[in-house]
Amino acid sequence: MFVARRSLSLGLGDWIVFRQNRPGDSEPAPDEVVCYGLGSCVALVLADASWSRVGIAHVVLPSPYPSLGVTNELEPDATSLATIPNAARYAQTVVPFLLNQMQIKPDDAHLLQAWLAGGAQLLPLQMNPAVGPHNVSVLSESLRRFHIPIAGQATGGHLGRTLRCWPAKRRLEVRETGNASTTWEIRA
Repeated sequence: MFVARRSLSLGLGDWIVFRQNRPGDSEPAPDEVVCYGLGSCVALVLADASWSRVGIAHVVLPSPYPSLGVTNELEPDATSLATIPNAARYAQTVVPFLLNQMQIKPDDAHLLQAWLAGGAQLLPLQMNPAVGPHNVSVLSESLRRFHIPIAGQATGGHLGRTLRCWPAKRRLEVRETGNASTTWEIRA
């Protein structure tokens, strides 16, 4: 079992971007990144093939524009992202936000892969559409728009999840409440 020396927990709307094994970095990448309490929330992991650039976000809601809903016309660019407080919090804005933070041009986004965990419908009386499945749908559409393939997905259902990421090992684990875990070992 791998024991993390430096673990980082991402709360609601939190995000992290880091580069691994980069000479001169004063702050090393964390050994472990954890997103707890993924009910309707979705953890999004973006990484390049070598896992030298990684972005992780704990997405809470589908859109920062609840009265307008999610529309393609409101897809933010790098300039308008600056006007959206906590852009990582929303499924509609998190992908372009992370690309910007990772310093990856939209034309190069296809070189990344994505992993999703969460997006459950925990409460029977949730809004219509249900927040969890809607988060997954909006994220999937945004990833498709940027030509980023989804390499792994543990979403939906009625149980909460926890995502653990060990970047140096290129390993992701998703544990569903009361059930076994799903592990993705990423090979170069």
